[in-house]
Amino acid sequence: MSAFRSLRSSLKRVIRLGSRHPRQLFLVDGAGAVLSALMLGIVLIRLESFFGIPPRMLLILATFPVLFALYDLSVFVRNPQSLMLFLRLLGIFNLFYVLISLSFMVYHASSILLPGWIYLSSEVLIVAGIGFAELHISRQLASVGRVGARPQ
Repeated sequence: MSAFRSLRSSLKRVIRLGSRHPRQLFLVDGAGAVLSALMLGIVLIRLESFFGIPPRMLLILATFPVLFALYDLSVFVRNPQSLMLFLRLLGIFNLFYVLISLSFMVYHASSILLPGWIYLSSEVLIVAGIGFAELHISRQLASVGRVGARPQ
């Protein structure tokens, strides 16, 4: 139960940070995407016998965080006037990734071992939380009326 409290507390911090500095969310999300891509595309493939996740599934899943990291970096560097739309898209992309991950987990359920279930479930929970946080912050930005302004 303390893991869920810790996750909830971390998400609240992300929402506070994102509400004050929405552009920084793209760096946070990008860093997480790079870590996820490395874990899925390199570490878990090399430890297939321990995790039981098929390498093809891992490579397909690793493609998404690579694309997300490129998206995050491009938005951060471009620094568009309207961050709300880009943040909303990022939240939707993250939730789409969660659905794809869950689908793969169901499809490959017979081969995934307990450590694989733990890793994938943890990643799904974290990415879903971040996706919902990004959608929440984009709604806050929209309600302020001036995108990028600090919500009240």
